[in-house]
Amino acid sequence: MNIVEFLQNLKIQGWQLWSNGEKIGYRAPNKESSQLVLSQIKQHKTEILQLLNTQPDILQVYPLSYSQQAMWFMWQLAPDSCVYNMSLTLRIGSLVNVKHWRQAFQAIRERHPDVCVLVEWVFDLAWEKCYTT
Repeated sequence: MNIVEFLQNLKIQGWQLWSNGEKIGYRAPNKESSQLVLSQIKQHKTEILQLLNTQPDILQVYPLSYSQQAMWFMWQLAPDSCVYNMSLTLRIGSLVNVKHWRQAFQAIRERHPDVCVLVEWVFDLAWEKCYTT
C-alpha cells in the first residue's frame, strides 16, 4: 500500500487529516486504532505533509449513493454488459482548435465532478474517489 492509498483508507475509516504548517492535524474515529495509525503517520510525516500541501484533493473519497451502489451491483453481475453506456460517433468536417477543446472539456470536468470518479472496492464496500488531474 502506498502513502496515497494509506491516507484514503484512513479517510474511509473516519479519520480526518489536514496540514497545519509543519504539523499534521488529525481527528481519530476511536482511541483503539489511534496509536498504531499515529506511529505510521509519524513515520511518513514528510511525505504526508507534502501530499496534503500539494494535492489537497487527495482525500476526496466518498461512499457511493444508493443509486451508485445499485449500478455497481448490476455491473458486478454482468461486467461485459453495455446497458449503461451510450456511444456516439461524430465527424468534424473542419479544423479543430485543440486549445479550445481542452478548455471545453476542463469546463465540463469542473461543472460535473462525477465525470472524474473512479469506483474502488475497499473494506468490502464500493467507494468513489474523485480525481481532478
